Amino acid sequence: MTFAFIPDQELPSTSEVEAFEEKIGFKLPQDYREFLLKYNGARWELENQNLDNDLCLGFSVDATVRDIGGESFYFDGFNPLHRNPDNYGILQMYEVAMNYWDHLRELLPFAHTAGGIHLFICLSDNHKGGIFIAADEFGYKRLEELPLSVDDYSMIAASFTEFLTMLEWM
Repeated sequence: MTFAFIPDQELPSTSEVEAFEEKIGFKLPQDYREFLLKYNGARWELENQNLDNDLCLGFSVDATVRDIGGESFYFDGFNPLHRNPDNYGILQMYEVAMNYWDHLRELLPFAHTAGGIHLFICLSDNHKGGIFIAADEFGYKRLEELPLSVDDYSMIAASFTEFLTMLEWM
């Protein structure tokens, strides 16, 4: 079974994406940037069929991934870039992730699972474009107020494009 992304009704312009990049102080990875411009907070549908209520889009994590290897997650959606700053989107999620949840500045919460787990895309040079989930080490260090690094997260995909290939009907 395959699926197709449906663009959000409100697509950002190139200048809006550039303004977002300037505001957060990082350039987005090219594959994610192109997806944002084409789909924004995309929805999806089962191709050539009506969506079966028992099916959900999800992904499974490779068994070798620290803390979450072998687990499956139901995917809930991408965080859109809104023109109206009063609408809760990727910028607001980014600010909350940094200011209230102590996540790293170079990790952008671009999507979330049905269980409320946030998926992050790395914006820094070492792991730029990698897709991460907060690992057990993140929770421990945050609780103990120890310095955090990207290594305290579990990388589930090397790029946004690779993450998209992980999505499947479950």
